[in-house]
Amino acid sequence: MGNGRTGTLGAKRLAFNDIPVIDIDGLFSADPADRQRVADAVGEACDKVGFLYITNHRIPEAAITGAHDSMAAFFALPLAEKLALDINTIQRHRGYVPLGGLYADPTAQPDVQEGFELSLELPADDPHYRDGNIMMGPNVWPDGLPAFQPAIYGYYERIVDLGHVMFKAFALTLGIDEDYFEDKIDKPMGQLRLIYYPIREGAVTADRIGIGAHTDYECFTILWQDAIGGLQVGNRDGDWVEAPPIPGSFIINVGDMMMRWSNDKFVSTPHRVINSTQHERYSMPFFFGANYDTVVAPLEVCCGPGNPPRYPPTASGLWSVRMITDAYEYRKDYRGKLQTRSKRRRQPPSHPPQAVQRHNFGAGSVAQQGGVAAGDEQLVAPRQHRLGGIIGPADAAHGLAGRQDRGFGAGQGFGHLRVVELARLAHAGR
Repeated sequence: MGNGRTGTLGAKRLAFNDIPVIDIDGLFSADPADRQRVADAVGEACDKVGFLYITNHRIPEAAITGAHDSMAAFFALPLAEKLALDINTIQRHRGYVPLGGLYADPTAQPDVQEGFELSLELPADDPHYRDGNIMMGPNVWPDGLPAFQPAIYGYYERIVDLGHVMFKAFALTLGIDEDYFEDKIDKPMGQLRLIYYPIREGAVTADRIGIGAHTDYECFTILWQDAIGGLQVGNRDGDWVEAPPIPGSFIINVGDMMMRWSNDKFVSTPHRVINSTQHERYSMPFFFGANYDTVVAPLEVCCGPGNPPRYPPTASGLWSVRMITDAYEYRKDYRGKLQTRSKRRRQPPSHPPQAVQRHNFGAGSVAQQGGVAAGDEQLVAPRQHRLGGIIGPADAAHGLAGRQDRGFGAGQGFGHLRVVELARLAHAGR
């Protein structure tokens, strides 16, 4: 399997404490000191690794097993039945994603997985949904599997509750009010993705694995994975480190939006999945994004003399739509065509508007202008720039365009990750 360098398919077998395991029981305590103690441990893991295991999370094993069994039953259906909920037909971020429907790594072949997308259940008269928002609205459910909806959405509601607990932990470790994020996640883009990795036929190649190398673009992810394993995390030495399943645990990893909120204090770390076994593999990542209309900017507490904001204000919902448009094949007709409706601009620019400029970031370019990143933009980034912390319309003005990778996978297989992704890992000598 190779030596574990990022240009290979191998991963080092390192001790579990290289990806911290944190008992979060204290986050449920009435004692503020208990909550702060656990929150600080979470913060240290997010600062140094970007990934952590959590235990004592209060989600019953029966709820996880029920969701897993229902997921397995759905993916075992004949293809024609699954395609009744084809995301290519639905044209919203709901439903079945067939093989070939997702490119996590734009330089590689399609991911070898099937998926099912669901999120917050909203009525058909929801204003976002009626406005054509692909992230909001009713879910879709399969006929003929009566246990599927209650098992899966019951799990979803539990994982959302856990996510709120983790947001409080992030607030505490950042030194802000424990409830700071609550009004920014009360109608969240919390996306649960059910994933099925089929048994691989033939050799695994570097350009066609389970899920290609990527970072998550929401605030953070809560992942359940089955006993098969296959998740690998990229470290700053250019190695892929295995993140094997630990019974009774979830994996938390920081996403690009929390990276921006924390002004690079927390690490959004590249990861991938390789199912090289002769077994089917299942996982359930929950991507906790903020409300669609939330504007994310570096928190004041994370900035200061010598540490200015590294990112412009970023429109959370438009960011997610932009990233999904470039990753999912059902959105391919919209690539390069997304335009912002003026009525969705909820917050004025943080500095005077500038003329739209072109800035070169390697193999392609993105539109740059003053204002809210991914909110006042006119163009979607070309596909080769999708990975990592996306370069928003004002990012170049914040000194990001010229940064280079000084310590994370330089020349070792992460070269296709966006310069912002690499820069925020390399800053301040990291």
